[in-house]
Amino acid sequence: MNITLQTKEELTGIIKIEVGPSDYQGKVEKILKEQQKKAIVPGFRPGKVPLGMISKLYGKSIKVDEVYKIIENSLNSYMEDNLIDIVGQPMPYHEDEKGIDFENQENFEFSYEIGMRPPFELLLDKSVVVELPEIVMEDNLIDKYIHDITLRNGHLHAHEQAGEGDMIIGETYELDAEGQPLTDGIKHEAYMMMSFLNENGLKLFIGAKKGDEILYNPSACVKSKENIAILLKIEHPKAEALTSDYMFMVTGVNHMHPAELNVELFAKLYPDDNIQTLEEFRKKVGKEASMNYSGDCEIQFYYNAQKKLVSMTNLPLPEDFLRRFLLASNENKLTVAQLDKDFSAYLFSFRWQLIEQKIVRDYQIEVSSKEVRDFMKYSYLLPYFSGQEITPDLENNIDGMVESMLHKKEDAKKIYDKIFDQKLIELMHSILTVETKTYSYEEFVELISKNNYN
Repeated sequence: MNITLQTKEELTGIIKIEVGPSDYQGKVEKILKEQQKKAIVPGFRPGKVPLGMISKLYGKSIKVDEVYKIIENSLNSYMEDNLIDIVGQPMPYHEDEKGIDFENQENFEFSYEIGMRPPFELLLDKSVVVELPEIVMEDNLIDKYIHDITLRNGHLHAHEQAGEGDMIIGETYELDAEGQPLTDGIKHEAYMMMSFLNENGLKLFIGAKKGDEILYNPSACVKSKENIAILLKIEHPKAEALTSDYMFMVTGVNHMHPAELNVELFAKLYPDDNIQTLEEFRKKVGKEASMNYSGDCEIQFYYNAQKKLVSMTNLPLPEDFLRRFLLASNENKLTVAQLDKDFSAYLFSFRWQLIEQKIVRDYQIEVSSKEVRDFMKYSYLLPYFSGQEITPDLENNIDGMVESMLHKKEDAKKIYDKIFDQKLIELMHSILTVETKTYSYEEFVELISKNNYN
């Protein structure tokens, strides 16, 4: 085997791989002999089919498989051994491609075009200033949070007529095409939360009182399939397929009276803070509400850091190669017009990818399988069992659930990426200068809506 790298133009190159019989013939013969042992061909006993016949039947396909395996492994090993960092992925170099006859040919030559990473230095120190947004909650939003708190801690009382925010108690049953109760249809006690209803539903149920019979169609009146499933006590797939009309017989209306804003409520919610006044309570709620958005602020900080480092580094890229690579790897999904429109965003992504790779190498950032397992266990699963005694049997069950989740590659990758990004964010906090800037909630929403990588 012979592998060479030729520079095609700035930041692009051609890797040529020459493969001969000595590279693949031994593996092909070994596989053919294994195939001979288990081949079943009419007229021959199992295991007694002549090797020449096996070779005629399977030799070409096995040869093709082995040659391409050698090519793939050799290409990756060559780039790794020679520390060749690439942008995108290697692409078959069609200009140098020769017709391949696997039936009769013994020596093969394959060429791959690569986009190469430019050499660059990365400045990471306190001279680099990155903005971290901080949301300051305004009075109207604090009022909304306090209103929600008083409702969650309020008391239900019987009410004569249903209004927004109330809960209607009754019995609901499914109707047939003639508007009669459907035999074996859904029928049970139901709790209609007014918050479940869309505009159509509110028109029907606002003002409802004990004894009313309300004809409604859940699919047309209820906001979501999840709410339909809860209302009718059915599984989500059934809620998705629901088309029938229903009758709701009202037996009562409950109204939520909000809790009073007093020292007793303050102590119940924040027993360690000794809150005595409404002003102190508002400050506490405002601070807590602001912290609810800390994750979004950190994501914006990460975005700001990416833009700052990419603009400072100003990496040149093999743009013509990347255009061809993007079109080839997104065949039938990406048009030339779309590529032209979004190309600057693609370039940003490639530049950040190279910077990220350098940071990972320089600071030896890695995510272990134990960290992924622990995150799944302690951040995802254990909170569902809060208040329960974690017995050895329960812990074994939770560990089994973790292993089951890990087998789902997409779920495991999401956790890996989350931990990895968090480590990068923590690193940037520690080595860059973080400059906090306050925003109102509305200003922050406007800020993130303008985020782009162009």
